[in-house]
Amino acid sequence: MRQRTQLINNLRGLVAEFGIFIPKGLARVIGFAEDITLGEVLDLPDIANEVIRNLSEQLMALHKRVRWYEERLKQVAKEDARIRLLRTIPGVGAVTASAIIASIGDEHQIKSAPSFFARATRSIPFIVYGQLSGDVAGIPHDNSVGDWRRRCRYARNIRDKST
Repeated sequence: MRQRTQLINNLRGLVAEFGIFIPKGLARVIGFAEDITLGEVLDLPDIANEVIRNLSEQLMALHKRVRWYEERLKQVAKEDARIRLLRTIPGVGAVTASAIIASIGDEHQIKSAPSFFARATRSIPFIVYGQLSGDVAGIPHDNSVGDWRRRCRYARNIRDKST
C-alpha cells in the first residue's frame, strides 16, 4: 500500500509540474494511469511522456497485485471463523481482522481477557482505533494531529472499565 501511495504521489507531482492536475481519489489516478498505459500521449516533451508512462505502468502493475492480495485475503477471511467473528465489530474488515489474528497467534496461549489485551494492544490501537472515526465506535474524533493517541487512551479506558 505504501509503495502504491508513493507512486501515486510521484505521478501526481510530476504531471503537476506540467500543469496537469489529477483529482484526488484512487479511482481517478488509476483511471489516468490506465489511459496513459493504453496509449494516450500528453502534450509534453518526449522524455516527460516516457517517465509518466513508466510510472503509470508501475502503478497499474502494483495496483493489480494489491487488488489480488485483497481478494485473496477476503477469501481466507471467509474461511476462518475467528476472522469472521472479528469482522462483526463495526469498522473491522478483512485486513484488520487478519492483522489482529496474526498478532495474537495461537488463541490457546491466551488465558484471560487481560492476557488478550496485553498481546493485542500492540497492534489494535494502530490498526483499529487509528482508523475508526468517532461515529463508528463512539470514540471521540477530531482532525488534529496526534488525535489517534487520544482515541487509543479513550479505547483503553473503555477496555479497563469493562474488565
